[in-house]
Amino acid sequence: MVLENMDVYVISVGYLGGELLVVYNSLVEVAGRKRLYDEGGEDADCEFLGFSLIFYNTGLDSFGVVRVYFERDVVERSFRCLKGVLGLRLVRVWLCSYVEAHMKICYVAYAVLSLLAFRISSLGISVVDALDLLRLGYRVELCDKKSGFEWDLVVELKSEQKQIRDLVYKKG
Repeated sequence: MVLENMDVYVISVGYLGGELLVVYNSLVEVAGRKRLYDEGGEDADCEFLGFSLIFYNTGLDSFGVVRVYFERDVVERSFRCLKGVLGLRLVRVWLCSYVEAHMKICYVAYAVLSLLAFRISSLGISVVDALDLLRLGYRVELCDKKSGFEWDLVVELKSEQKQIRDLVYKKG
C-alpha cells in the first residue's frame, strides 16, 4: 500500500474479534539500523526494525487504519507548534495550574484538528494534505492612507485551497 511519500506492506490476521495488522516500513528500518549501528548495536538487535503491529476492531478497512496510524503525528506536531508559540516547556512541572494549562492546550489543538478533518471529509483528503495545501495561500491587505481606500484579498494558488476554505468557514 502506498501512503504519502512511503510504501508500507501490510498483512491482516483475524485476532480476538478484531484484526491484527502487521505493517512493514522499509524507511523506518533503514533509519533504525543507522541509529542502532551508530550507537554500537549489532545485527541481532535489528530483527524487528520497521515492523509495527496495529490491533483494531472498527469498521475501517486495513488501508484506512494504517493511514490513520501514520497520520497520528499531525496532532503531535500541532501540539509542538502550539507549545512553541506559547513558550511552554515540557511538562516536568508539578504545579497543578501548569499541568492543567498544558492539557487544555493539547485538547484545543486536537479539537481544532478534529473539526478540520470533519469539515473536509467530503473532499477525500487528509488533514495533513489540507494543512500542506493551506500553507501555500496568503492574504494581501492594501491601504491608501490619503484616500482611506482599503483592499483585502485572500490569494489561493490552487482550487483545492478555495474548496478547503469554503468548507472550513461555511455557515452552520
